[in-house]
Amino acid sequence: MKSIYHIYGIKYNKMNIKIMSKKSERENLERFSFTLPSTLINKIDEAKEQLEINRSMVVREALTHWLEHRTKVLDIKGMGLGLLSFSYSHHDTRVLQELLDTQHSFHDIIMHNTHLHRSHESCFEIIVCKGDLTKIKDLGDGIRVIKGVHNLSSSYFKDD
Repeated sequence: MKSIYHIYGIKYNKMNIKIMSKKSERENLERFSFTLPSTLINKIDEAKEQLEINRSMVVREALTHWLEHRTKVLDIKGMGLGLLSFSYSHHDTRVLQELLDTQHSFHDIIMHNTHLHRSHESCFEIIVCKGDLTKIKDLGDGIRVIKGVHNLSSSYFKDD
């Protein structure tokens, strides 16, 4: 049984996700299709069951959250610290070379790099940066686009 409640006439499910009920809200939607790996679809389906909403709402909520976060990150300017973490396969020498080349291009802001072995196949790296936050974001974007790098996460801390 779905747990749905209303606040000021707006429907929400038990996880506080707004359920579109007005026809005008549904009419503003456009159909968009894309291809996802089956592992990600499985995670979407798990979230769908937990949140008691459909796949479209899970994806819409996730994209909204990511875009809001990305907008905040893009607005950060000035000096500060950055933390980048990601994983990759160390057996792919192309990925290793691209990571090294990218990081050497940003040697002036990289303070520390920690490399961990998650398994025989997978490595995890943490990069601590200090300097211009725009340049730290550029480093993260440079790493993010390397094919074979997974789960890049970034945090930024502006100097007071």
